[in-house]
Amino acid sequence: MPEELHSVNPFKAIFVPRHIHRAKEVLDLAKKKGFKASLLSDPETPLEELPEIAVFNSVGSLLRLYERCDLAIVGGSFISGLQGHNPLEPAACGRPMIFGPNMMSFHEQARALMESAACKMLLPLSLNTVFRHFSVDPLLGQVSGQRGRAYVAGLAPVAPVVAEAIRRALSGAAGKEPAGPPAEACATAAPAASAEAAAEIPVKADAAPSAKEPEAGGREAPPPEGPGGEDR
Repeated sequence: MPEELHSVNPFKAIFVPRHIHRAKEVLDLAKKKGFKASLLSDPETPLEELPEIAVFNSVGSLLRLYERCDLAIVGGSFISGLQGHNPLEPAACGRPMIFGPNMMSFHEQARALMESAACKMLLPLSLNTVFRHFSVDPLLGQVSGQRGRAYVAGLAPVAPVVAEAIRRALSGAAGKEPAGPPAEACATAAPAASAEAAAEIPVKADAAPSAKEPEAGGREAPPPEGPGGEDR
């Protein structure tokens, strides 16, 4: 890749190694290839102060750097045996992206982003071709980034759905009636869930009369039977 970058001028490349301890190794490789490179840790470093290649050695910088870049390259996908990294992060930041063919860990998301023209997979194309493609037509990158952001925004919130599935599974394993919020509350937490899914969420029956509530004869109702006593 460094040889490809030499032919694209001007440019600034930012590398964020998956494993921070490899930052020095990446820096040395860039310098060996003849680039002006340095280690950085502050994602807010002004762009004009960045060298040709900036290698970040800090945790938690990636999303901010995605927000500041013109084109995101999702690593871990160009070498056989690797399985790719998360393409939804640059997509959520509205950035056009490219990645390699090895995206098995995120194959569904990668396919959907490609179908929506939010990214490109680097197969026969060289990095030089891709860079020039986006630099000649900046609007292409903007449109591609907007499509990626729209795709991420359209994803249903899955956390409430997964939590409900786990709750039902645990309740079923214990042989108990699933406890938890009624269907209306779950539907509020996950508005994107389908009506059929919401209909499957068990709704609690009307609560039994309180133990302190008097019966028709004026006496207090006896406490509920069974294990648990007042905590049932």
